[in-house]
Amino acid sequence: MKKRMFALALAAMLALSLAACGGDTPASEPASVSSSVTDGGEISAEQTAMIDDYNLMVDDYNAVLGQLEQSDDLMAMEEVTSMVNQVTDSINGVTDILNQGGQLSDEKLVQLQQVIDDNREFTANLQAMVDNYAGQTVVSITMQLGNDTGADLYGVAMSPSGDESWGGNLLVEPLANGEVGSTTMNITAETLTWDLLAADAEGNTIEFRGIDFTDVDVNTGAEILLTTNESGKYIAAIA
Repeated sequence: MKKRMFALALAAMLALSLAACGGDTPASEPASVSSSVTDGGEISAEQTAMIDDYNLMVDDYNAVLGQLEQSDDLMAMEEVTSMVNQVTDSINGVTDILNQGGQLSDEKLVQLQQVIDDNREFTANLQAMVDNYAGQTVVSITMQLGNDTGADLYGVAMSPSGDESWGGNLLVEPLANGEVGSTTMNITAETLTWDLLAADAEGNTIEFRGIDFTDVDVNTGAEILLTTNESGKYIAAIA
């Protein structure tokens, strides 16, 4: 089973990290993040361990960011820069919290540890994009996405079949049941079979596996209808 969709979980993560540092919005530019957070004085063993884990996560993120910045094609992809900006903002927000020093409450420690774990997962998502796209010719195609699932969709993510992580949310705004929306996706000669994850407002998800883009004309794009067949099974019909 693939990991959860990047953007839906990230929204809660950002709300925590930004609200906790006074509501200031960090600059949203792709940039390295310092991992120089220290214990800042007398704190518990649990908080010290969390800070150590945080610094390891930041080191991993900066390593992936270094790989991304070596590829102009990757950094030109809107999905990649959006993910980088949001993860960087989140990490900067947590850095501000930890740099304030002092003992954190048990509740805050649990919240921050979840943010750290989420950021580690999203770093893995970015690494998957490096593995999928680096060194290959990336083609951006237009995709018309029809929603006939019976529910309004608030998130749609896609990734090549076999990946263990989902990409970012392709929807700029919710896609109501019965409507058709337009978005873009990036493919290469090595990534022609994709899986799709759709989520409603409550986070309930539907997975569509093995969507084949082999015969899609990159100039005209693809049309995908998310619907059900006669037996009630969800399917993604591509044209």
